Amino acid sequence: MGFKDRLKNLRQQKDLTQQELANKIFVSRSTIAKWENGLGLPSDTNLIALCDFFGVEENWLLDRNDLKEEIKMTKLQKKTIVVSIFGIIFPIIFVLILYTPLYHYYYDPNLAYPMVYMPPITIANVSNVASKVIAFLIWGANFIFSVLNISLFQFKKSTKRYLWINLAMTALSIILFIVIFVISIFLAKQLNYCLPL
Repeated sequence: MGFKDRLKNLRQQKDLTQQELANKIFVSRSTIAKWENGLGLPSDTNLIALCDFFGVEENWLLDRNDLKEEIKMTKLQKKTIVVSIFGIIFPIIFVLILYTPLYHYYYDPNLAYPMVYMPPITIANVSNVASKVIAFLIWGANFIFSVLNISLFQFKKSTKRYLWINLAMTALSIILFIVIFVISIFLAKQLNYCLPL
């Protein structure tokens, strides 16, 4: 039994609603709800107020295991937020790079002027259609999952499993971008394009 369960039991034993308890210790009802749902721990001031009101010891109401779990969750959340931000930023950067206009030349040794200037193209224009479709699906999924993971982070519902999924999707996004980039350069050479990359 953790802090959230002890607090809820104490409140119910006194036959108080969350709002009534909140009024007694001068916090909001949502703060009580947050504590009872395991979404945070009280500050020292609020812990003292709770213990004084219920007549219990601080070490009993909030023990070391509760603090350890909070520290673990905080570390996990920090990692999650970093990975999720990368998962949001990378797909956007990749798409921008793929569709950035590149000035290029068409090379044909049989022409009087072998290096003929061509209008701007993009890597996406040259790259393989199938690889682009797969990549955009992966990037889109990564983007959406990263946004959802940040939402879970706010409610402290992030887990190591979600973190690893997010990390794997971001890594896959990077690998796919590199593959498309390499394929694009290869195809450009096949078409005798000279891209200043």
